[in-house]
Amino acid sequence: MNSSSDPIEKMQHCINSLEAPVASELNNALNEVRVHLAKQEEKTNQQGEAQASAIVHSAEIISELEETKEYLEKSRLETEAAMMQAKELSAFGDILEHSLNEIYIFDSETFHFVHVNHGAQKNIGYSMEDLQEMTPLDIKPNDTSSSFEELVSPLLNGTDESVGFTTIHRRKDGSDYPVQVQLELSTLHGKLVFAAIIRDLTEQKKIEDELKNITLSQEDTIERFGKTVRELEHTHYKLKDAYKEIKKATHVNNGEKV
Repeated sequence: MNSSSDPIEKMQHCINSLEAPVASELNNALNEVRVHLAKQEEKTNQQGEAQASAIVHSAEIISELEETKEYLEKSRLETEAAMMQAKELSAFGDILEHSLNEIYIFDSETFHFVHVNHGAQKNIGYSMEDLQEMTPLDIKPNDTSSSFEELVSPLLNGTDESVGFTTIHRRKDGSDYPVQVQLELSTLHGKLVFAAIIRDLTEQKKIEDELKNITLSQEDTIERFGKTVRELEHTHYKLKDAYKEIKKATHVNNGEKV
C-alpha cells in the first residue's frame, strides 16, 4: 500500500482536526479503506507468488521436455542412418537384429514377413514363428490391402527410393501404439524385399501432449493475472473516489466552498 500511504495519512490528519462526531465517522470509514487495501495487497502478493512459482515450474518442465525432444530428434537421425546401413547389407546381420529400432523385412510379392528383429518382436508381442504367417496388414488396423499396395507402388515402379509415413501398430494383446515408418525396397539373398524401420512414437506423443497442457496452463495463468490487474485498477478508482468524498466532506465542515 506504499502508493496509497501519503493520501491516507493526509486524510487522517484532516479528520483529526474535525469535531468528535464527524471525526469518528470518518475514522471508521478510513479504517475500512485501510483494511480493504491491506486485504487487496495480501491477495495480490499471494497470487503473484503462486503465479511466479507456477511459471518457474513450467519453465523447468519445458526445459526438460526440450532436452527430451532433442534426444528424440537424435534418435530419428540414427534411425535414418540405420536404414541406409540396412540397404547396403546383403543379409540381415547381427547389427540389425540387436537394433533398438523395430525392423521388419517382408516379401515384395506376398508381403509375408521374412524376418523381424528382436526389438520388434518384443514390442509387437508376436514370435518369429507367428510373424512368418503374417503380413504388415495383420498389425496395421487402419490399412487395407488396396491402400497398402498403393503405398508401396512408388517403390516397386522405381518412382521413389523410400517412403515415410506414420500409422498405428496393433500388438498381440490388442493394444495400439503410434509409429513412424521408413520403408525401402532392398534385396535379401537375391530376392526383392521391403525393409521397414519403425520408430515407436508413444513417448513423443506423450511429450507433445504435455507441452500442449503446459501451454494451456500458461495461457490460463496469464488470463488470471490480467483479471487481477483489472481488479486492482477498479479498486484504485474506487479509493480515488473515496478520497475525493472525504476531502469534500472535510472542506464542508471547515466552512469552505467546494
